[in-house]
This record gives sequence, structure tokens and C-alpha cells, in this order.
Amino acid sequence: MDLYTFVHGPLLWFSFLVLIVGISVRSFFFFISIMRSKKLLNRQHKYTLKVFLRSFLPYHRAFFKFPFFAINRYIFHILLFVVPIWYYGHIILWEESTFEWSWKPVPSILIDYASLIVICFCLYFFARRMGSSELRRQTGANEIALIVITLLPFASGYMYSHGTLQSISFFSNNIDLIHTITGEIFIVTAAFLFLKIDLDKEKCIGCSACVFVCPTHTLQSNDISDFRYFYYNHSQCISCGTCILYCPESATALHHEISLNRLVKPMPSKQIFDVKLAQCPSCGVFFAPERQMAKLGELKIVDQVLSLCPRCRAVRANASFRHLKDLRESRRSRRSA
Repeated sequence: MDLYTFVHGPLLWFSFLVLIVGISVRSFFFFISIMRSKKLLNRQHKYTLKVFLRSFLPYHRAFFKFPFFAINRYIFHILLFVVPIWYYGHIILWEESTFEWSWKPVPSILIDYASLIVICFCLYFFARRMGSSELRRQTGANEIALIVITLLPFASGYMYSHGTLQSISFFSNNIDLIHTITGEIFIVTAAFLFLKIDLDKEKCIGCSACVFVCPTHTLQSNDISDFRYFYYNHSQCISCGTCILYCPESATALHHEISLNRLVKPMPSKQIFDVKLAQCPSCGVFFAPERQMAKLGELKIVDQVLSLCPRCRAVRANASFRHLKDLRESRRSRRSA
């Protein structure tokens, strides 16, 4: 069997098999995680079904905070499906396969425009990450690799269908193989591609707003001694962007990650961040993140009472109430005398 036959035969079917198995495994563990979620156990089944359906529309809550970015994101991901599925050249391959499947293709001119849009998006994502010092700090090799893996099959497919590099003998002889191999890498990568929540360690003040609003209990926090620890279970995450919408510091973000480990170890929550807690000056208990108290101080919100833990605030409030009550009774007694 020569390389061409292997790439267009067994390797192609193997890539589809990996994709199907990967999606099936992820769907199974996602369903199990959602059903076991503490936040959903006491809810009605309609709410659980609604949460499950939301997973097919990622980032929809963050749309209200970053509408322009969200719209571009949806356009880009829709085209990632439209081009390979409705391109007539790919449909012909399915007709000639053992399945003999066929469906109506999208006009070639629209596929060309869609391919160019995807290519431009990939170049824009790369330039945006490299051009911004903040994004460059947050971008890992994983995301750069994903941009390249997405770009190559669309760029090579466009060049192959238009004979762009026919004058170069290497590409004229191998552009079909390059397109097929990069397409297969793209398909396999989709099985191991995850959207994960990241907390920006420089921006996050540890307020736990993201924990309180998370609809599936994906994000959790726990105060142990003088630290607050944050945990994330990717199996329960529906990538809705609720945490992004409600984060007061814009410290939460959704990032793509290629990970075999997340597929084979789907269930446990993983610690992703921790912050040091401030100590109550009255009783010594650790009750709120130091970063949050410092932020309130910058906003000139913290006073002598707010710097206390909730219990000491309640004690002081009760003492103040009793003091005022005694003053009123004293005044009444003086008037009656």
C-alpha cells in the first residue's frame, strides 16, 4: 500500500473513528457529571435539560458583555463546519465511499469566501495574541498550535482547489496529500479539544462571584486556614460564559486546550487558583481575600465595620442597636419624669 492510498484510506477512517469515540466518551462523562452536580440535584429535570441544551451554544451568556467578540466567534465556528461538510469535493468522496451518502453542496463561490474568512480569522487570532502583551502572556503553545492546525487544512484546501502553487513542483505534486493529512490532524484534534476556564492570577481578587453564579457547579471554592482555593471540573462545564459575565474584574476567560489527559481523566475537580485570606482584627478569623479587601479600600468602601468578619459585624451591629435602644429609653424616662 503506497502513501497516497494509506492517507486516503485507513488513516482517514481512523481519524473519523477517533473523533466519534472521543465525542461519545466526552458526552457520556458530561451527562454523568451534570446528573451528579450538587447544584442540579435539587432542581427540576426541566432545568437540567435546559443546562444540557445550553452546552450546544457556548459563550452565550458572555455575549452580553462582549457582543462583537461573541458574534465573530460564532461566525468562525459555524464556518468550520460548513466548509468541510458542504464542499462538493468532499461530498463526492462520501458518494464514492461504502456509505454512498450524498447531500446538496453549497455553491463553490460561497465555499471559497467561507474558506478565506476562516483563514483571515486564524491570521487575526494569531496577530491579536502576538500584538497584545496581555494576551501574549496568557497564550500558551497549545493555543498557537491550535491556530496552526485549524489554518493549514483550509489554506491547503483553497490552494488545492484553485491551483495556487502549481508553479512549485513540490506543492503541485503533494498539495492533495498535504490537505488530506492536515485535515485528518484537524479531525483528530477536535476529539481532544476542550474549552476551559482560566482565572487570571493577576486580576482575580478571589471574590467567588463566578462560583455563586455557575449553573452547573463547575467552579467551586473552599476556605482552608488562611487561603481560599478554587477548583474546576471541566466535565461539568457547558462553556456558557456566565462566570465571564458576572466577574467584576474581568478575570475569567474561556480558552481552548488540546488535552489527552482531560479525555481519559474526566471527572475530578482540579485546583486552578488560590488567594490569601484577610484576618479579622477583632476575633482573628480569616474571612475574606486580601485582594478583595484591598480593592474595596481603593474604592474607599472599606470602613472599620467592613474590615470585620460577618460574625463580628453582627455583634457590633447588635451592640449598636442595644446602645441606641438604651438611649431612647433613657430619653423617654427623663421626659416622663
